[in-house]
Amino acid sequence: MHYTASETVESRILDLLKPFRDEYFTGNMPQEDPGYASAEKLERLTMALAYNIAFLARNHRLNVQKRSLLRMKPDDISLAVYGWDGKVIGQDGGVITVFVRHNAAMQPVVRAVLQPGDNVVAELAAVVDNGLKSFI
Repeated sequence: MHYTASETVESRILDLLKPFRDEYFTGNMPQEDPGYASAEKLERLTMALAYNIAFLARNHRLNVQKRSLLRMKPDDISLAVYGWDGKVIGQDGGVITVFVRHNAAMQPVVRAVLQPGDNVVAELAAVVDNGLKSFI
């Protein structure tokens, strides 16, 4: 399958994270709205998070496959979440994991354990930031 420039691994990750951004972000929010600054900050965090997850996924795949010739496609990235009720993390907590496909298997790249009331994007970003420490 051929992918266009708009169908990148990073855009796939942004799409997968969209449900977790909706609690703060609406594309039609006026700048005067008191929540605008929070929404803008969360959106910027999410964009940086997408790039960072893509980096970690590519690095993981290259380390496992030991071949750099196999290009990662957008549908090689998947996300699973447990304990999220569509709006918040439930009282028993939860987990969000980002997977990358290589060969015939899905391998976890990033996993964040979530507590009730956690912001999914912020918690995932904290785990990703910690994972980047060895590279930066």
